Amino acid sequence: MKKTLFLFSLLCFFFNVSLLGQNLVPNPSFEEYFECPALANACSIEICKDWVSFAISPDYMNDCDNVAGCSVPNNLSYQLAYEGSAYAAFFTYDDSFSDNNIREYLGVKLTQALEVGQTYKISMNVSLAYNSQADLGCGTNNLGILFTKSSFELSDRNALTKNFSHLLESNVILDTSDWVSLETVFVADSSYEYLAIGNFFEDSQTTTQKLSGMNQCRSYYYVDNVTVEKDSMNNISSEHNLPILNYWFTGNNLTVDCENCKNGPVKILVYDNLGRLLIEQNSLLNENPITVPDLFGNIFYIKIVFSDKISTKNLLKN
Repeated sequence: MKKTLFLFSLLCFFFNVSLLGQNLVPNPSFEEYFECPALANACSIEICKDWVSFAISPDYMNDCDNVAGCSVPNNLSYQLAYEGSAYAAFFTYDDSFSDNNIREYLGVKLTQALEVGQTYKISMNVSLAYNSQADLGCGTNNLGILFTKSSFELSDRNALTKNFSHLLESNVILDTSDWVSLETVFVADSSYEYLAIGNFFEDSQTTTQKLSGMNQCRSYYYVDNVTVEKDSMNNISSEHNLPILNYWFTGNNLTVDCENCKNGPVKILVYDNLGRLLIEQNSLLNENPITVPDLFGNIFYIKIVFSDKISTKNLLKN
């Protein structure tokens, strides 16, 4: 019986470890497709397995196309795949239209919903397309990844232009020859099921930079190797819950009261929604709650360590 329990525990251990390195993005390098991209199907992202358009018409490129329009490396520009033989492409900015906030977004449903309180590492590789004849050669900042709880297939692009994204590149990306890696870690504040890629900021919040010879600013980027996986090194999710953890905000001051932690020292750690440690404080929690001052922002995570117990909680400041 003991041997059986040991083997079962061992299997559970290896199962949990394997999940830590599992990419939750299906078809992350765009290698699988329903049909080869071609001018006849407008190089649509819809023919790439698992991926869809969340706004306007992101493109799909694959070297199975023997015509330059949708091929790899020759298409509107020239770029080898980061890995494999395919990638996707999308506009982050285009001032050739009279409308503002011209955006293309591509999206995918994750293989499983994110776990609230779990830290994730998210990344992708991008490269700027350059074609002087098509006025492609203007870079922007704000390339990013946004998690959502619902699909926005073929929606109004303004539905996703929120001036926020979970992965955000603040620098203008101008590299047209190599791939640029974008990555961050963040703590899931909701059980998100979908991922979107694009520029989620309005024109007024976006910085642009033209390469030489460009008359207009048309920003078109390639994307490859999209990854979302659990990050065990920065994980602040809880394994042992304290019975009750109460909190409230007064302005920017956070007040915490932990029942069943009375008459003992506690360690308080406060993180932002990217998993960055903001405050680490040792306190003696007696009859009165404690106050953590000057928290600017809206979403935080608090971790309380008391004796051998650990509790974490998502904090939302109104």
